Amino acid sequence: MLKSIFDLPDRKEQLSSSNQFMSDLFYREVQPLRNVQDDENTSNFGSGLISLRWDLDSQTWWLPSKSYFRFRVKYLTSVNQPLQVSDDIAPAMGVAGNLFQKIQFKMANHTVCSVDENLAECEAYAVRQMKTGQFMRDLGNDINFWESSREIRKQQISSDGALSDVVTNFNKYVEIIDVVAAGL
Repeated sequence: MLKSIFDLPDRKEQLSSSNQFMSDLFYREVQPLRNVQDDENTSNFGSGLISLRWDLDSQTWWLPSKSYFRFRVKYLTSVNQPLQVSDDIAPAMGVAGNLFQKIQFKMANHTVCSVDENLAECEAYAVRQMKTGQFMRDLGNDINFWESSREIRKQQISSDGALSDVVTNFNKYVEIIDVVAAGL
């Protein structure tokens, strides 16, 4: 126990009462309540509401600004073949926001915030206002195709593209960054 305001803590354990355990940050993966994975015979992702539910005990806090959604996306032709440059297909900038029509956040069965239309535009606006051009070209491109050049995005997902080594096994992880900040 520290006796004076001039005694500075020198161990993490001394901080637990003042920071309420905030020094013990961790990520928890939360799965949707229904199957959203598509296979060659079934399309599950677009088959209705995707709900994520998590419960927190009294000693756990949720930080929206440190939260994200992670998607694993596989780009294939209609006959389940990897895309070629000649297919002339490129993902949209900020592709994750284009996967949904609306998004809603509820607590105790009350809506805290929602975007009921123009979700992709809200995400694009938030990213462009809050992130730098350097972010969009580097990390933003790696996590959500924020590269402005359609040709570069096409090369990244095409199996014969000059940049296809970026996409291992034609899979790419895309994330929606700062969904809560999308004008809410």
